[in-house]
Amino acid sequence: MWRPIFSVVVVLLFASSAFAKGDASSVPFRVYRGHFIVVEGSLANLPKQNFVIDTGVSPTMINLRVAQSLGLSGSTRTIHALMHDIDTTEMSLESLTLGPIRMKNVLVVARDLTGLEKEVGVRVDALIGLDVLRQSSFTIRYSDNTILFGSPALSLTATNLGNEQPMASVALIVGNQPLRLIVDTGAADIVFFRKHIDILSPAAKVQHNKFNLGGELVMTRVPMPTAMLGNSELRHEWVYMAEDPAAPEIIDGLLGVSPQFFDWIAFDFEHRLLSWQLRDSRIPPITEAGSARCPAGDPRSMSWAPADNSRRSAEPCEVMRARMPHL
Repeated sequence: MWRPIFSVVVVLLFASSAFAKGDASSVPFRVYRGHFIVVEGSLANLPKQNFVIDTGVSPTMINLRVAQSLGLSGSTRTIHALMHDIDTTEMSLESLTLGPIRMKNVLVVARDLTGLEKEVGVRVDALIGLDVLRQSSFTIRYSDNTILFGSPALSLTATNLGNEQPMASVALIVGNQPLRLIVDTGAADIVFFRKHIDILSPAAKVQHNKFNLGGELVMTRVPMPTAMLGNSELRHEWVYMAEDPAAPEIIDGLLGVSPQFFDWIAFDFEHRLLSWQLRDSRIPPITEAGSARCPAGDPRSMSWAPADNSRRSAEPCEVMRARMPHL
């Protein structure tokens, strides 16, 4: 099973954008292998390119085949994938179009994506990351396989997005410990970094081999403890533990997103909010203002220990019930 990459490069990428603020439009997508979101877009003068929407990636990565057909070249750049360092070629792409997002002179990296294409089962021309997706708020609706660009609808289920650009992260309360996870639409599962939290379980010795752009990933699968995302309890059966010494200190893992667990999920970059509806719940949008603390969960439902044997202070996360002017 493919695992998505995430970059720990702290240099922010800048590109000019012709996206008009408030201009909402929808783009259809197809789901492959249960969670890969594939849409069509354009790269320079190449239309109908297959884009994998991957919020766990930054910068955007194009297939080396595409770069060669466009006559692009650049310099070598090493980026960190989950448990691997991988070599890419950094270059400037003349233009990129995805729905209402139109960018010029986009700084991207290129790599051979043949392995990903075999895993997904379709041609992959680019992995579109948050450096592009941040140009507009958007909602991924699995109910009708549509990405809706523009300000998301109000929802009871919402929590603050972190400011760790180029990543998008949220607080997840595991037992009574607050963790910060990258929201990753390129992944189907939840992954915790063992150096930050270690879940003790008789099944902890069972290893599972997965793969990403860097190669094989050896991770441990353990039963999912009580975990709260905002006021929603996540009901995943398993969570994966990864050994990654190079993982960012401020990030504790990855929150995979798939239609198995979510009806829809929305990224609101203007108000720094993530909202969602889980597959097993039906919470309607609302218009009332207010906020509430996220439940901390039941610490007795799991055995855990932070890697440094210390507890972090509990951090409140807000359940936003309306647009707040100061956000």
